[in-house]
Amino acid sequence: MKKSIGQLIDELITTSMKVWAGQEIVAHETDDNKVAAAARNVLRQNMRRTKLIQEIDERLALLAEGKDIEVYDGSKTF
Repeated sequence: MKKSIGQLIDELITTSMKVWAGQEIVAHETDDNKVAAAARNVLRQNMRRTKLIQEIDERLALLAEGKDIEVYDGSKTF
């Protein structure tokens, strides 16, 4: 089942914080290996961030059009 818009926003916030933390390492670290690893991680996280933004935008557009979207109801399955 698809994640709710709230869950997607939560993931977006977490991913944005990871991007920020990685950018801090790139900006302030002097060890080239650590900078390179952080830069690769920032690129991966930023791609994830972009996909989350697109998914949120698409879901909100469907809601604005009055279309039903499948939403996770939050019930526990365990």
